[in-house]
Amino acid sequence: MLGRSLSTRLITPNTVLLKRFVRNKSKPLCDEVELLDAIPNTALVRFPDGRESTVSVSDLAPLSDMSDNEPCDLAETTTENRTSDT
Repeated sequence: MLGRSLSTRLITPNTVLLKRFVRNKSKPLCDEVELLDAIPNTALVRFPDGRESTVSVSDLAPLSDMSDNEPCDLAETTTENRTSDT
C-alpha cells in the first residue's frame, strides 16, 4: 500500500522556489512562485507575471534565506512518505 502526505510547507499558500528546466548560464536555477494549492502529486502556482500553472510537487523547494551563490537544492524536499504493505 502506498501512503502519501503533504509536507507542512505545502499546506498553506506561500512563496516557494520552482526548478527551471530550460535556462542558459545567465539565468538562475529556480524561480520564485506563489503556491496557491497543492495535492500529493501536483501544485498550482502563480508566476510573477500572473500566469498560473500546474507543476509537480517534486519540482518545488521551500524559500529560505539564501544568498545568490547558493544553489537550489530540490533533493531535500521529499513530499511523499511511502509505506509497504507486508
